[in-house]
Amino acid sequence: MAGYYQKTGCLDRPRPGQFRLRLEPPLINAAKTVENKSDELNLSAWKGWQMEKLSCFTHGTVVCDLESTEKYLAIHELLKEAPVFRDVDGIDHLEKAVVRREKLQSTGLGNGVAVAHGKTPSVGDIVMALGISRRGIEFDAMDGKPVHFLFLVANPPGMQLEYLLALSILVRVIRDERFREELLRCYDTVEIESRLHQAFRASMLRRGFPFN
Repeated sequence: MAGYYQKTGCLDRPRPGQFRLRLEPPLINAAKTVENKSDELNLSAWKGWQMEKLSCFTHGTVVCDLESTEKYLAIHELLKEAPVFRDVDGIDHLEKAVVRREKLQSTGLGNGVAVAHGKTPSVGDIVMALGISRRGIEFDAMDGKPVHFLFLVANPPGMQLEYLLALSILVRVIRDERFREELLRCYDTVEIESRLHQAFRASMLRRGFPFN
């Protein structure tokens, strides 16, 4: 699989025979489920919320080539390798929270996407990171397919509104098939972070939420 990809930069178009992700119902259904949950809450409470409350794919939030192909090892690798987690006190506690949640039900949403998450006082604000696997991670996903995009969202107690908003926006952004293919073809960490940040920002603004 690695031979299909250019090791530097981002490609504008897939080459013949290159691996492609196909849009299927599970990811769409997951997005609708999250959005329905967020709609049940008092969205007016979000009017004063500022985007600096989460690390929205800024520097240090992407690991562009995970090596682990087993989901718990991949989660451990992402937490260890993503610079955004290096200053988190009690990183072991965060990992245990994410694994505990994962054992309740797989967060593999389908279409090569998983959004592992955990609640812990080890973080003061919402933190989001992405690990990209070229080989694929066995994740017990809804569609039974390997995961190529492992997102990890960590939120502290008392920020459930913000967490649901962030998760809703994230799933809305990543369900775009073309966008996922562009990210998978990219080996430039800074470029991946930039594309995610801009897509997240655009989706926030379209929904009328503040972005600083």
